[in-house]
Amino acid sequence: MSALKRVKVAFIIFNVLFLGLGLTAIGYVAWNLSQLPNSSVFLSGKFIFSYSLLGIGFVICLIGLIGCIGGLSSSTCCLKAFIAMTTILLFVDIGVVIAGYMEQSQLQCCAFSNTIAEYSGTPPPSCYKDAKNTSSIYVSLCKESMKDWVKGKIPIWASVIAVAAFVQILSSILSCVLLTKIQSSMRVSQAPAESNPSRPRPRQSKHNGLNF
Repeated sequence: MSALKRVKVAFIIFNVLFLGLGLTAIGYVAWNLSQLPNSSVFLSGKFIFSYSLLGIGFVICLIGLIGCIGGLSSSTCCLKAFIAMTTILLFVDIGVVIAGYMEQSQLQCCAFSNTIAEYSGTPPPSCYKDAKNTSSIYVSLCKESMKDWVKGKIPIWASVIAVAAFVQILSSILSCVLLTKIQSSMRVSQAPAESNPSRPRPRQSKHNGLNF
């Protein structure tokens, strides 16, 4: 097996893992949705982390599909699109982590450092255990709750982020290597045609009359 084929196989395997990660994220959100009493609760706008994870799941599936197509067909356009989308996804992952930290319904907190100062005396409904009962406001601040929540789940977050970053970075490296090899092979295949152009056939002159 040539070096190009080995890189192709490795690249396709990592894109299959990409598809698996995307489907896992979508399945996780779907499982959470099945635990809710009705779909209107999910559409209420309070599940920021779940919305972000669902969107990233679809994007990961799309990236994995583009990568598989690019690897199987040796399409330089698909590979370039894969590199760009993977790079953007790395920054999106960071945004999802931040969104997860700011999920008030999980942290059970209100405001970041000072409830009254931040909300001008009128906290939003997310600051209450029960939006209809104004006496059920969360007394803990999000700043402290975030610290406790992150400290308690550092191993989980570290593992998830490490795996996702490893797969994305390694896939990007493989796609760059594959793109370079494909472009190199294309240049090599075009070189003989340029160095040995077809010679024009000699013109045959017609002589009229007799030669003495």
